[in-house]
Amino acid sequence: MAASRPLASARRDSILRLLQARGSVRVSELAETLDVAEMTVRRDLVAMDKAGLLRRTHGGAEALDADAGAVVQPSNGKAIHPAARTKRIGMLVPDMNFYWPEVARGAEQAANDAGYLLALRVGSYETVDERPTLAPLYDDPDVVGVLAVIRTDSPNYAQVAEWLQNQDKPTVLVERDARHGQYAEPFESVVSDHEYGAGLGIHYLAELGHKRVGGAVCAGSPHREKIRAGWREAAKSHDLEIGVDVLIPSNTSPEFPGELKKLVKRIKQTGTTGILAHSDPEAMALVQALQEAGLSVPEDVSVLSYDDGIAELFTPALTAIHPPRSSLGLTSVEMLLSRIADPGLPVRKASLIPSLVVRGSTAGPRS
Repeated sequence: MAASRPLASARRDSILRLLQARGSVRVSELAETLDVAEMTVRRDLVAMDKAGLLRRTHGGAEALDADAGAVVQPSNGKAIHPAARTKRIGMLVPDMNFYWPEVARGAEQAANDAGYLLALRVGSYETVDERPTLAPLYDDPDVVGVLAVIRTDSPNYAQVAEWLQNQDKPTVLVERDARHGQYAEPFESVVSDHEYGAGLGIHYLAELGHKRVGGAVCAGSPHREKIRAGWREAAKSHDLEIGVDVLIPSNTSPEFPGELKKLVKRIKQTGTTGILAHSDPEAMALVQALQEAGLSVPEDVSVLSYDDGIAELFTPALTAIHPPRSSLGLTSVEMLLSRIADPGLPVRKASLIPSLVVRGSTAGPRS
């Protein structure tokens, strides 16, 4: 699957190291060393040449003359001195499944366009302290700033927040709206407006003619309350009846099958005809459970998923709320670089709006 592909930043790091050691390399050598197709290497060399990181030659590339002193002109039009070409933007994400690869690639694109590399580290949703994973990024002299996804509900959050605030490199939180210190000062952050996104799904169900709707939100999600608030408020604004309103365990939890059966039973008992399910794996399991219980999707029950990481792969393809994942990474890098350029800027918070992608799992209710 696309989500499992290695990031280009890792390949480009390797290419630069080989150039530093040898002075020049050939495409065929790089493809064999990196275990990728020659076309992939050529695309990397084109991008790196454009960013001023190397010089393309016929059949390969060569290192830039360190004494040339030329200023490069990346695709964003901003001049970057050669000294900045090997500088990095650090990034910590909780995993590389479904949601985060696209965020990381958006960050990588923005970093490369500005003449930087992306230094990616992967943590865990279960961690209670991100400091050991983040420390190497702040300690690396080539890292100019850090994008971080941290747990704001961790028992160690206060200590982690204070530690972050005391770092001498700027930090932007991604998909986390957090505060710190005695006066609850906000961190700079870029987030999706999940409350709006959830409401968008219910507005769409109301537009289709549904009168009794519901929500089943993953209990472990850091955005669960915003998603619940969003769909509830939208239901209220349309004067819709709420048939189901539950927190469900992750599809990997041992409790999930039993809770899923309860959810299907509740949907049938209440006559709920449209439901927002978070996230894609839980929504897929719900569709299958409804079908096994004798209900058709979307004829009897419309199911709308929240996340849209793999929703289109299912049958029926799931109508879904799509957070702007790539733009999250891109905007986070832009915010970080503007902070580096002007440390006196006021603290900023950017909220990006999700979109609705209509597919086959939703329709008007039976008359």
